[in-house]
Amino acid sequence: MSKTEDAEVQSVVIDESVPAPDTQLSKPTRREFLGQSLAATSAIALAGMLPTEFLRAAAQSCVPAGGKKLIEIKQIKSSGKKLQAVLKLRGERGLERIVSGPTDKRLLLRFFEGYNAANPADASQQWPSNKDLVGNDVPANAPVPGPTFRANVGDTIQITFLNQVKVGHFSNSLDKGERGETPGCDETPLDPKPPNFPPDKKWYPYEDTFPNCFHGSSTTNIHYHGTHVTPSTTGDNVLIFIRPSEKVVENDVEALFRELFQHCDTHGEPKKWEDLPEGFRNLQMGPYRDSAGKSYPKGLIGDYDDNAPYQDGRGLPEGKRLWPINKAAIDQGLWPQYFIGAYPYCYKLPEYKEDAQGNPTGVRMGQAPGTHWYHAHKHGSTAINVFNGLVGAFIIADDTAEGYDGKLRSFYRNKFGHELKETVLVVQQITDTINLMSIRLVGGNPRSPGAIPFFVNGQSMPWVEMRPGEVQLWRMVNAAPQGFTEIGFSSPDFTYRQTAQDGVQFKFANFQKSVNPKITIAPSNRVDLLVKAPTTPGNYEMEGLVNICVKSGTPLTLGFPETEAEFPKFPDFLKDIRADKVRIWRKIEYGWEEGRTRNRRNPANAPRPYAPPQFTIDDRQFEDGVVDQLMLLNDTEEWTIYNKTTLAHPFHIHVNPFQLVEVFAPADSATPVKFEKDMIWHDAFAIPAGKLDGDKIIPGHFKMRTRFVDFTGMYVQHCHILAHEDRGMMQLLEVRDKVRTPFKHH
Repeated sequence: MSKTEDAEVQSVVIDESVPAPDTQLSKPTRREFLGQSLAATSAIALAGMLPTEFLRAAAQSCVPAGGKKLIEIKQIKSSGKKLQAVLKLRGERGLERIVSGPTDKRLLLRFFEGYNAANPADASQQWPSNKDLVGNDVPANAPVPGPTFRANVGDTIQITFLNQVKVGHFSNSLDKGERGETPGCDETPLDPKPPNFPPDKKWYPYEDTFPNCFHGSSTTNIHYHGTHVTPSTTGDNVLIFIRPSEKVVENDVEALFRELFQHCDTHGEPKKWEDLPEGFRNLQMGPYRDSAGKSYPKGLIGDYDDNAPYQDGRGLPEGKRLWPINKAAIDQGLWPQYFIGAYPYCYKLPEYKEDAQGNPTGVRMGQAPGTHWYHAHKHGSTAINVFNGLVGAFIIADDTAEGYDGKLRSFYRNKFGHELKETVLVVQQITDTINLMSIRLVGGNPRSPGAIPFFVNGQSMPWVEMRPGEVQLWRMVNAAPQGFTEIGFSSPDFTYRQTAQDGVQFKFANFQKSVNPKITIAPSNRVDLLVKAPTTPGNYEMEGLVNICVKSGTPLTLGFPETEAEFPKFPDFLKDIRADKVRIWRKIEYGWEEGRTRNRRNPANAPRPYAPPQFTIDDRQFEDGVVDQLMLLNDTEEWTIYNKTTLAHPFHIHVNPFQLVEVFAPADSATPVKFEKDMIWHDAFAIPAGKLDGDKIIPGHFKMRTRFVDFTGMYVQHCHILAHEDRGMMQLLEVRDKVRTPFKHH
């Protein structure tokens, strides 16, 4: 066994003791922060936004010797109302990522590669690269996020996804249940075992059971986080499983996917299996003959069943084979779940329009322009894949005159003669650990000694350059699997205003109130800020994330929008959801196993001292095939989401954003805070932690309103501390159209 593999087996971490945001966000001093084992941040600046004056200024660098400039990730951009990309998942020995820090570490990680499928030769839209967006050198094998996607509202997204991980190089985290050797979970020994450790248990999975355990990390899919699109077929579908294959390359599927993408252009997303090109259906399910003349009667799925890469030719056991599962789904008119090597993602970012009477002429919600992101999202391996760095920014723009992007740029150009620079900061935590458990119960605060620290585009505290008095638009994505962070600058001379939350812009009234706000960014949250540099040159920092060099030169005299006319128009479909429009009220409870309250006070005396808590929603863990919440299409609902633990759990729901109408944090106040107008939209919100009261917990909660509009299908809500989700803190949701019946009542 290689040293890398051995490290994977022995590495143990857990986020079991993630405290509430108010207890975990104490800021270290600069000296303390640099003294920790490793920390990093990454950022992305968008092309086309860099004015000539800024490029001239950048040539006069003020970054100290040995400092690292911010890596500005290249982007794949839409053209002609289409974003066409190839996104490849890679991972193999010889392509290890080098994580910089006090001592560089060479880690075997999975990573994304991408390029513009419409123009594969365009080096400016290929990533990773040895040069970043503005021509700066990129360290070899830096653990950077995937390419930034940049599209516009109304565009069609066409992504050829290829899973080319070499599974034999990650043999300690396979779909082991298919071997018939284990129930399906990854296993981690611990030698020597702690005193009185149960002899019949492994350190991991201990009492975790399949599928709510860590497993199968080379099988994946992509979640397009923040998109208001179909959760089915080729949309934001996290219920499919794309197994790796070295046999499938771009040339095998290029023509097949082109046919599908043309179908998407004219008919929209495919609704059923038969809408896929026959060639691709045969490639997956057979019969198929490759270019060398080899025959696959049951396609790549059947070949995988007979010759899985890690089976030594034995084939998968009966009951674990994929072809019969797919065939049964297709026979019932359902979408199959298993694919080998490649998958076509195709969907349209819906554009909201109204008629003369103010009624929607198409979708009721529309895609919110803003800062979104994408990441791997297969249950059981979401955490480790995001810890590996399988994330990327997804900017969805509205460049119209009154739109979010167009209005902000024109305001600075017309009022100040200044081109607004955009910088996207993708905050990450990078590790190669497979099983996220630790005997030390390391918390979710990346600033704690021994915890997994922050990274942003593969670098520790990179340097951002600004001119004196300059305003930049910072798009921040917390793509960390478990770490919370907080906005704070080392100097009060920095001023900033928040313009959007979770990819949904603020109303002008909320923008006016957001003067240097205290903002906690939970895992999966996004925050857009207009950041103004001090007029005094010098070195500063956004604490714990990036260094900032304010260059010498004549200060710019820039400000912020001061009137509603200067601010982007608020989209009509994002108006407040009125209470009298709510038809359904639900109560959701995030919790943990019975007795955990007492164990928090004295874990050493707990009946199962070595077991992490079993996290639950509504007192049970995720169940395959069980729909926990059933909604009717176009209904408006109000959910109260309780937290019966002493940890903060970032609630996230796919497809539809929600408005926050009430928050109760028992550790801070005896009464809830209510919002009656100008409510802010989110797609993730950290449920306030419960407060211990003797052996009981006073639950925290928040209340939200949302509309289940435009799309039917199945998707999920879950905790975005991703180890919690992988281990069962997730529910399956389904939106159905109104049910029709042949029976009459008259």
